[in-house]
Amino acid sequence: MEPWSEHSGHWLVPGITVGGQALGPSVSFPRVMSLPFNISGTILLFGGAAWSIWRFAKRREYGYRVRANVFIAAGAALLAFLVSRARLGNTAGLYPAEMVAVSLMFAGLLRAGKLDKGARMAQAWRKSAGG
Repeated sequence: MEPWSEHSGHWLVPGITVGGQALGPSVSFPRVMSLPFNISGTILLFGGAAWSIWRFAKRREYGYRVRANVFIAAGAALLAFLVSRARLGNTAGLYPAEMVAVSLMFAGLLRAGKLDKGARMAQAWRKSAGG
């Protein structure tokens, strides 16, 4: 991106929103076609995390997975909210908030660990429970 603004004839001025203009107006073909992908992706990401929370909440040995999926679901919900708000024209703080949302999801990924971690924890839980 060039630091020169063709609209004002000056260097870029703080407060001018640069994002959200690449695909055209809100009813243009690329924007309309992005809706099914964004909506289905949000449903799968948030819904998958919520389903995993419900599934793993029944078993105490998988508490670390519940916490990990809470981070992922929170990040997905925040990101969906921010993008919806941006589509309505309010882009204030969009990029820092997107960074927070993605950081939440990444923290959830790191907390989830690997499958062998879950197997070891479940085995230790069963031994301590007397089984």
